[in-house]
Amino acid sequence: MTTTLVSVAEAKSHISELIAKNQYSHERFIITRRDKPVAALVSLDDLNILEQYEEK
Repeated sequence: MTTTLVSVAEAKSHISELIAKNQYSHERFIITRRDKPVAALVSLDDLNILEQYEEK
């Protein structure tokens, strides 16, 4: 799996494309503001794994 940095502006302009890449290519995206990471776009499978880990 690859992780790509994307600015907030780019994410807003291309959200449908990012979601499709995430869903079908399992690509992860780190969303940045002023070159600092502020959020992530991950698959639901990844989110479920993270949530299970938090519960333990």
